[in-house]
Amino acid sequence: MTSAVLERPLKETFRLRGPQAELYWDNRRFIYYKGGRGVGKTLGACMHIGGMIMRGQIKPGARILVMGPSYPQMKKGTLASFDRWLGKDGMDLILEKIDGNEPERRMVNGIVAYFRNASNPDQTRGHEVQIIWLDEAAQMNDDVLRLTNASARQFGNNAIYQTILTSTPRGKNWLWKKFVNPETKMDDDAMGFYHITTPEAEAIGICRTGYTAELEVDYPPGSAMHRQEILGEEVAFVGNVFHYDPKRDSPQPFIVPTFKSIVGGIDIGTTAPTAVILVGIDQQGRYWVFREYYQRRANVHEVLKLIGEWDREFHVKRWSIDAAANLEAKMMRSAGFRVSNSLKAKDAAGTTVNFINSLMERDMFRVSPDCPALIMEMQSYEHKEIQSGDEVTFLDKVKPNQPDHAIDALRYAIAPLSNIGAQQQYGKAVGFHIN
Repeated sequence: MTSAVLERPLKETFRLRGPQAELYWDNRRFIYYKGGRGVGKTLGACMHIGGMIMRGQIKPGARILVMGPSYPQMKKGTLASFDRWLGKDGMDLILEKIDGNEPERRMVNGIVAYFRNASNPDQTRGHEVQIIWLDEAAQMNDDVLRLTNASARQFGNNAIYQTILTSTPRGKNWLWKKFVNPETKMDDDAMGFYHITTPEAEAIGICRTGYTAELEVDYPPGSAMHRQEILGEEVAFVGNVFHYDPKRDSPQPFIVPTFKSIVGGIDIGTTAPTAVILVGIDQQGRYWVFREYYQRRANVHEVLKLIGEWDREFHVKRWSIDAAANLEAKMMRSAGFRVSNSLKAKDAAGTTVNFINSLMERDMFRVSPDCPALIMEMQSYEHKEIQSGDEVTFLDKVKPNQPDHAIDALRYAIAPLSNIGAQQQYGKAVGFHIN
């Protein structure tokens, strides 16, 4: 396969639907395909790029720059899909695969696709490419678009240049301003805009039957997260972060059940309070916060003594500690505790808070009245009153300098416990767990 134009019908498994079929032929300078979960955004971009190669619109010797928000997302998501749909089991356009920290795919006609993460957009300076694809673009800063735009110059005036953006929205950020907001978006002649919700995608066969209902277990209809993750809308989060209801989530009398597993969360403070939280999961998969330690200027040895007492009394399966507390974690390991550092993912806080809120909305979360510091923090923890639109992570969206020490300890415990709960409920209808 060396000809500049590859004439071949798409396989039956490549049948394109809705926005996928429309953007397949779109030659405008920018394409933005947004929507809820599972609406075929990545597939649509892959097939569009493959179609341009087969039609000869991507020139021989062209370079394609593909970027994901982080290296794991790029490698496990975008690159895996690229290989699936454009490799030998798909369009059969990939001749050689080069993996490692800077993967490349050498394709027909001397075309090369190379894959990078968006954590350092300056790495694109000096590059010359014909096609740019930013996958999950809402998780990137607008610098990525600005710098990659400057690299679209490989063949001078003699090529079709395109930047393809695929994403589930993350608030009214730069993507919304440049491609959605009628008052600030670029001219339609320069931009192809496509939007589809998860229910619409399910109705036309892009995602499997029942997928929307499964997502709605964690993103209930009417919630802000439902609008963002399922309807693909730009949501401005305001007001209280947690959907805590004292009557529902801290009922009286508070009778602690028998637990299948217990995990402890630890947030170490110096001048700020140190918080230790115990969370258990019961036979029905409900999460119970039932012990709390909260002390300003706490003595680390006294904290470790308390942890030891709780560890023996409650048979704690694991302790999860702030990722920055390396010394304390080392001391705990030396003492024989099962301890791990908290998640370091880019928006681990946001993922865990969304999970906690989904538990509350499903009546699967309990906080003991004996945890007053956590209850106080949850009731007062707020989003910023005015969002700039450029916020990317959860921590960008909340007011700074709020008391959140017990909240952090809760987050550290919830993440590993969610995986334990998912393992216990394997084969049953359950919500998501935190990776």
